[in-house]
Amino acid sequence: ITEIAEEYARNLEPMRRRRDELKALAKAEPCAELRIRLWQRVGMLDGMIYSSADAIARMREYTDAG
Repeated sequence: ITEIAEEYARNLEPMRRRRDELKALAKAEPCAELRIRLWQRVGMLDGMIYSSADAIARMREYTDAG
């Protein structure tokens, strides 16, 4: 479980970078339709980041308690 938590943690940073890239693209996009799609992708990544961070915390709690 420790190894899985570490892998999740390693994957968080690339997701955060990509989310930030998409935010910058969305802010600069003149076309409303494309801007909406970009913000939807940002939202999906936010959800993935949040759930991964929560899973990491739970896995670490489990291994610390064990």
